[in-house]
Amino acid sequence: MLARLALALSLLLSVCGVARARGPLVVIDPGHGGTNTGAWGPTANRHEKRVTLAIAKRLQRALRKQRPDLRVALTRRDDHYVSLQSRVRRANQLGADAFISIHLNASPTRAQHGFETFVLSSQATNREALRTASRENERQLARGASAPGADAAAILADIAQRGVRRASLSLAQRVQQQLSKARRAAPGRGVRQAPFDVLMGLTMPGVLVEVGFIDHPSEGPELLRPAVQRRIAEALARGIIAYLASAQSHSSAGGVARR
Repeated sequence: MLARLALALSLLLSVCGVARARGPLVVIDPGHGGTNTGAWGPTANRHEKRVTLAIAKRLQRALRKQRPDLRVALTRRDDHYVSLQSRVRRANQLGADAFISIHLNASPTRAQHGFETFVLSSQATNREALRTASRENERQLARGASAPGADAAAILADIAQRGVRRASLSLAQRVQQQLSKARRAAPGRGVRQAPFDVLMGLTMPGVLVEVGFIDHPSEGPELLRPAVQRRIAEALARGIIAYLASAQSHSSAGGVARR
């Protein structure tokens, strides 16, 4: 009887044009794709682009499982090239509440390992952070493009006014905390800042997470394992959900809105 009443009420609201409340929207960005392979893994045909897509799809499922009211969108669902500007534009057009770009790191010596989360800044935390941003960004300085930080300065002034940078830091901290719990054997490299193109121009809180070093002799093969990818995705989901809950609480209490 109660089930029939609930169904009748749902149909009545639909007929009357009353929309159901929708949950927050999270945009997941699997790094690279198509001809942009990203970093190379320990074995043939194991590129960064394939692992980021696998983790992104697992993250989508984890978010929907942990919080069914969430809406989730991906910037790409298969192995094709999408420009960084198109990824940002899609997130903005959808009116996302949070944006997360998933990547795998690499080092010249293949000796580094661990995970780290980045927020946008015109000034990198250190040279290593700047090197990571330069590798992930599409443009090549040798072709006459400006340095990665040059375009970010003007954008950051507007971002700061809306509190997006503060919210991005909050999102990054929660993501990094959850990754630390899920990947206890890997060193956490902290929350850092760098001029990542894929974060420039976002109108919502956004982070870029390097979930590990794909070229490391032991961590690289580990990152290819489905069980490890699932743990990473579930940790990312918990971090995002924790951030959204905090943001919603602040908004309800009269805090600064996302936009």
